[in-house]
Amino acid sequence: MGGRDPKTLHDGGKREGIARALSQMCTYPFEAKKACLQVYGKQGPAVINCYRGIFQSSLTSGFVFGSYFSIYNNLHPNPFASSIASFITSFMKIPLSNCMRVMQINQEHPNLVESGKKIVRMRGVRGLYNGYGVSLAEDIVETSVRNFVYENGKMILPIQHPNMGLFTGAFAGGLGAALTTPFDTIRANMAQASIRTGSMDLFETTSKLILSKEGPKALFRGVHIRSASNAVRYALFYLIMEYLYTLSF
Repeated sequence: MGGRDPKTLHDGGKREGIARALSQMCTYPFEAKKACLQVYGKQGPAVINCYRGIFQSSLTSGFVFGSYFSIYNNLHPNPFASSIASFITSFMKIPLSNCMRVMQINQEHPNLVESGKKIVRMRGVRGLYNGYGVSLAEDIVETSVRNFVYENGKMILPIQHPNMGLFTGAFAGGLGAALTTPFDTIRANMAQASIRTGSMDLFETTSKLILSKEGPKALFRGVHIRSASNAVRYALFYLIMEYLYTLSF
């Protein structure tokens, strides 16, 4: 079963949704700082409101993750379970993610809804799905790596205790984030392009980053913040999730 406890299967994703909402709330400020760094580099604003949008992000992330794991749990151990779940949930996750990134990057945007409205005014509904291909690729790779490392890590570690989720989750989250940072950087820049005039093409966005003064390193902007943030986020996520399972919640 790849390390999955049979009792966690076929029961929906409510525990995972709650765990994600709580862990997202704890690490959101790092996510906001990382988004600005990915778009502006070191030239970005020195001070930003890292807590603006924290509850919106936590609630939407919890809902998306609950939906993802509801599908994943029921398909597991199908080797394509993670990819299928990522694809199905992408239709709601990517528009929400684009709106959230635009709000984080633009300090004058008061909330997620206003950022969404601006994207639609500039690009139409299609703009909400800007960068869909690269976003889906990132989600598939990151979730597959994270789930594989976490579930197999549980089998390798000799102590089967909910607290071990803290350590295996941290490693799984940090590794998945580090490997997919180039996708995430491109996504952030394409999201920002959706409220600007001009092209928001994947090739042009990627080329602009690579040809910048930083060179190809620009694709890894904020990798240290993203990896550390995801390590903490998924350490908390899996810890909370494992305890919720022990409580039969």
